[in-house]
Amino acid sequence: MTGTADHNESELRPLVAAAAWRVHFAETGETTSKAFEEWLAADPENRAAWAAVEDSWGAFGQGAGEFEVLAATRDARNTLSNSQLQYRRAAAPYWKVAAVATLIAGAGIGGMLYWQQRPLEYKTAYNQRDTVILADGSKIMLDSGTELRVRDRGDMRDLELVRGQARFRIVHNPAKPLYVHAGDEKIIDIGTDFNIDRAGRAVVVTLIEGRVAVANEQVHSEPVELSPGEQLSVSPAHRAEIAHVDVSRVTAWQNGELIFDNEPLSSVVQRINRYSAQPIVVADAKASAMRVSGVFRVGDTQGFLHMVTNYLPVTAAYGENGQIRLMARN
Repeated sequence: MTGTADHNESELRPLVAAAAWRVHFAETGETTSKAFEEWLAADPENRAAWAAVEDSWGAFGQGAGEFEVLAATRDARNTLSNSQLQYRRAAAPYWKVAAVATLIAGAGIGGMLYWQQRPLEYKTAYNQRDTVILADGSKIMLDSGTELRVRDRGDMRDLELVRGQARFRIVHNPAKPLYVHAGDEKIIDIGTDFNIDRAGRAVVVTLIEGRVAVANEQVHSEPVELSPGEQLSVSPAHRAEIAHVDVSRVTAWQNGELIFDNEPLSSVVQRINRYSAQPIVVADAKASAMRVSGVFRVGDTQGFLHMVTNYLPVTAAYGENGQIRLMARN
């Protein structure tokens, strides 16, 4: 998984996450949790960041003044700069933000300064999947070609699915609600396991377990609450529609499969392209409207092309730039 911000911010992410965990434990009185142990074991850099945050945590107490805060920040920054993480000097402003967030949290003023100012960004490459674990134990599984932004505002968890697909297993907390923005749609967690698929301006929300409400922020209508197995689809060309679906088909991407059931070739190609560096373009309206059903392995672009060119009246033309054009046969 790679960050959309520069390399320094990507490297900083373990420190910020470690600071958030330290604040969480300070506020709850806990010393560990299953989600924390999973995060700690996921990457050696997480362990190094946690050790660095723990070292700096006791740098000052409840009554620390501004001078002591700055001194502690300087010491923490120097310590961390010399640690195994070996961050670049160019990341110095972000070091200060992270260190201040950690140290101020120790003084009881609050520890989410960095997340409040700038979201953490997660991005998966072609044919890559990953999992994001939030500080509260919520898990978000990212599909290939997905971009997610996470911002903790203190009294709420504010997420944005910029593009791609993700499955959200959310730890419900009425005192700290979670919202996911996907285009104009705002998904409101009510104790939920749900899937969001965003391709361009089209958004598909599928409820797997629990409860979820979906509101359109442009229309300002009453939120629509879904039941398990229901799917809400909306796009600029079509008003919101709710249908009952096979949840196992919707989540098949987690097992490396894509299952299509009588879907337009244009929307099928959009999803196939998430898993390939070789883009496919549907070149004409006649081909776009053709319907596709079948099961495909993610990343098997050639297998997909073999199927559609043999079972549909379309041809594939390869361009010099690597682009593949699907066209209806005359």
